[in-house]
Amino acid sequence: MTLLKAQFDDPSSRTAIEAQLKRWCQILDFSELRDGCNQFIDRYFNAWLINMGKNLNPLLFCQLDEENVDYCQFCTTTLDGLKKLLKTPSFETFCDKMIDSACKHTGAMYSMCKEAVTYGIQTVVEFVEKEDPQAACHVSLLHTRNQSQHLIECDL
Repeated sequence: MTLLKAQFDDPSSRTAIEAQLKRWCQILDFSELRDGCNQFIDRYFNAWLINMGKNLNPLLFCQLDEENVDYCQFCTTTLDGLKKLLKTPSFETFCDKMIDSACKHTGAMYSMCKEAVTYGIQTVVEFVEKEDPQAACHVSLLHTRNQSQHLIECDL
């Protein structure tokens, strides 16, 4: 079992992730959007974590670990995969459904909510697409970790 999967099962990790997501909601300018964002997290957070836990591929992570791939390369490989995912039609469909689900609770503010959330997602996608994975990983401090540390435990 990977350390990553274990994090999804750890209540303190779940609470920390949820709290960070809710902090991001607070940057929204309109109270209706903030409320909608918080409601979205309240409604879908657990399902998202379960889905992430099911879809993590420990074999890939373990293969990278066994090959002594350092953290920077691990991070770079992950971001490269994310870039590919962002370009798939299924990601766009997923985003459309999630945006609709989140914004339908805003009533008359639906159009503004959809526009704001779509803009936010587009901004993140554009950043990821333009960002050099190695530079992004460097900023995230994964380059500075002790190379002897294992990110995952491969006891599969």
